[in-house]
Amino acid sequence: MNKFDKALKVLWFINGLIILVLVSIATYQIIGELFPGKYDYGNHDIMVGERLEEAKEKGLALQGLVYQKPESIYNTTNQYIEVSAKTYEEAKIMALALSSAGDYGTSLYGAMNIIFVDQDYKVLRVLLDATADIREWKFARPDRRSEEPDPTVQNIAYEIAFTDSNGDGFLNSEDGHDLYVSGLSGENLTRVTKDVDIVSFDFQNKNSELFITYTERSNEREEHKRKKFAIYHIATKELKPLEDLNKAIDELERQLVN
Repeated sequence: MNKFDKALKVLWFINGLIILVLVSIATYQIIGELFPGKYDYGNHDIMVGERLEEAKEKGLALQGLVYQKPESIYNTTNQYIEVSAKTYEEAKIMALALSSAGDYGTSLYGAMNIIFVDQDYKVLRVLLDATADIREWKFARPDRRSEEPDPTVQNIAYEIAFTDSNGDGFLNSEDGHDLYVSGLSGENLTRVTKDVDIVSFDFQNKNSELFITYTERSNEREEHKRKKFAIYHIATKELKPLEDLNKAIDELERQLVN
């Protein structure tokens, strides 16, 4: 192989690299146009405060609602309908991706409210009377060992945020959520915790209590926050920190580092 052939191969190699870089840049720009980074498809972001007012002043119609199909409520004839938030930009993009997948799911947007209806679809109540983000919610768990309906299933627990606590102009999963509990049809909504960050919550003791894992709400990095435990007695509305368990965990952590 002469020097000319070698030089020609090097030139073709360099040209190939340049074309590959240009194609990569163009692809990145196209994806950026189709899926702009300001939208987080894992969470539904509800514009609030100054951000919402600015959008109104610009004449931008940015927000709307998505309604899920009615779902049956265990051991009752009632049903619930999840209501989620969306932006119209999101809807246009996601409609293309999900056109063959049926309705929008709450895994995309979460919930901002819940409507409870009876068997004839007459509204019993709307859970919340203000804009909010419901990050997670759970029904009390029936005893699967019994074939009969479990009468202890009487409540639903929710993580709810009503304020834009981090001041980013959106009400979403990044804001401070407190724990609430209600009856099976959304009645008697009661606040359980205040100004702590919920790690997990589960119904215990034949669904009469909520076992809560939480950390103190602060700007400290998540991995440095100390997990604590509490029990909420639903009937008495009493929240009790589990001091003995918290001390035992503290001692185990001291053993780990010493």
